[in-house]
Amino acid sequence: MRTTALSPKQRALLVAGIFAVPPAVVLGLVALLGGPIVAVVVFVVVLAALGALAWYGGERRALARLGGTRADPIAHARLINLVEGLAIGAGVNQPHLVVVDDPALNAMAVGLDAHKATLVVTSGLLAELNRIELEGVLAEELTQIRQLDILPATVAVGTFGLGAGLAVPPERDTAGDLAAVALTRYPPGLLAAFEKMESKGTAVKSSPSSLAHLWLAEASSAPAAGGHRSSARLPLAERIEALREL
Repeated sequence: MRTTALSPKQRALLVAGIFAVPPAVVLGLVALLGGPIVAVVVFVVVLAALGALAWYGGERRALARLGGTRADPIAHARLINLVEGLAIGAGVNQPHLVVVDDPALNAMAVGLDAHKATLVVTSGLLAELNRIELEGVLAEELTQIRQLDILPATVAVGTFGLGAGLAVPPERDTAGDLAAVALTRYPPGLLAAFEKMESKGTAVKSSPSSLAHLWLAEASSAPAAGGHRSSARLPLAERIEALREL
């Protein structure tokens, strides 16, 4: 199935369904011992419960596992000012801002609603990127919020990472990079940011594997089984090369 042909909400429903339907079917079949009405009731109740867990539990789970602190108006003034300006340009409400204390250079956006999202950055990202580079990264996260691509990715966290590849197809990274440079109108900013991220590292030590797909770049220092990447994100090298061709 080509998930890129689906809207973010449709991808979110698909991810939630993959998580909720199989257990609901199995328990419903077991409940047939008590009769068809009991089986239907069990199926519906289990489906609704697991679906709600996936849909509404992802955001809380992600933020709880990440930790971090709200951006400070003084210590993180540059971050707050950049997001304020970019949010206006992107046509979205300013998201909540959280800073995770980690030397890695990475960022993510999480939430179920474009008007009530949370944008997370690492302390390493803030320390290493200059204003123009940081603007490019923040622009990418804000365009993901505007396009509601954060919805399926957040729901996937509620499924403990099941269906993350469907929630965040690799093609989304290419589209997101293009949308970011369209917002800033300066491709070299995001390109330079990606080069620093690739050079200095994007692995967030405190982030569990179930959140890997939320990060802008590969957040795990260890490859998955078989040597494959642990997230659905495109390698930064590929994204850098694409930006150089703009």
